[in-house]
Amino acid sequence: AWAPQPLLLGYGALLAVDVAHAACLLLALYLLWRWMCRPRAGRLLLAGAGFGAACATKYLALLFAPVAALAILAEALRGEGSGAPRLRVARALGALALYGLAALLALHAAYAFRPGCAPREAAHYRSAMVRTWIERPVAGHLLG
Repeated sequence: AWAPQPLLLGYGALLAVDVAHAACLLLALYLLWRWMCRPRAGRLLLAGAGFGAACATKYLALLFAPVAALAILAEALRGEGSGAPRLRVARALGALALYGLAALLALHAAYAFRPGCAPREAAHYRSAMVRTWIERPVAGHLLG
């Protein structure tokens, strides 16, 4: 019933990325919520991988990073049982690092662990501004 819709036919290709992004971001949010219900390292790794998948679909998912960081820090500082304040802070920072590493690993896996994200040769680019930026040593090294 949806296939002959003119709007779906016309804008279907444009919606594909947004639908995948929304699904992966919802998955990341759900997995983070599951970790907050029962904080375990495995669940945190899954939540980080979900966030990495969301970043792989669209880098707009980086706007979710501060929300996730605050949720992880708040949950880890609240923690199970009582403990010294230093231990709680260390646990919170460890949880944040584990989440970030899992997200980076999932993001790199989505790009098949390729070493760079752009061709090094400036001639590949049409824009003069991008060509001059690539030719600079630091920017060229970061992109290639």
